Amino acid sequence: DHLDLHSFPTRRSSDLLYSPSKLFNVQLYEIFDRYTEPHYLVRETLSQSWIQNQAGVLLRIVPGDGLFETVLRYNMNLYLFDGDQLDRSNKIEHNLQARVSYKFLPNSHLWLIGTYDINSYFDAAGGSNSMPIKVAGGVSTPIWTSLALSLGGGYGWGLYDSGPAPDTWLLFAGLQYSLSARLKLQAKYEHTFEDSLVGSFSDQHNFTFGATMPFGQKLLFTAQAGYHHVTYAEIPIL
Repeated sequence: DHLDLHSFPTRRSSDLLYSPSKLFNVQLYEIFDRYTEPHYLVRETLSQSWIQNQAGVLLRIVPGDGLFETVLRYNMNLYLFDGDQLDRSNKIEHNLQARVSYKFLPNSHLWLIGTYDINSYFDAAGGSNSMPIKVAGGVSTPIWTSLALSLGGGYGWGLYDSGPAPDTWLLFAGLQYSLSARLKLQAKYEHTFEDSLVGSFSDQHNFTFGATMPFGQKLLFTAQAGYHHVTYAEIPIL
């Protein structure tokens, strides 16, 4: 089933960057979001609200001549729901990610990425704990004076403690077109899966369109729109 849930988020974020040289930097960050959505079963009469709090560290290493780049990231996600009927979905996520890229032309590089997540629900009735693994690789390169392509694919395993678990292909494709020296347009497609607060997990086909344009030396204008086709596993039907 495909559900189109409309979200009204609020956000607060902060970060600290330590960059002693162009070969090494460390970033600490914290992001606080609050969401309100119609409930997936009784959309007309009930809303569900929750807090998502993220905190993490990102380490970037560019050794030697700069052809190789390694990015290591740890992220902790905390989900806390409002209301006695929804708080059983409270959970914590630990996300580990490693990304290695190799520059084989001035503006072209190959990349390999691996992620390992630990999803733990505070209440056993809230959902099945899981430790999904994803591995993917690809290339990003200009294909014309004003057009650049990113293309990659891989595979992922859900590794759920119980119930159905995803075991599927991953795909990413993106185009960026420079309409002028300042205005850039992007179009992206992604197929992936995620642990879901609705059902057991979600299989996702995500389409995103965006634009960026700098203003002066310190301002950047961004606009983005998207369509997400999401299939949830194990949704109860009334």
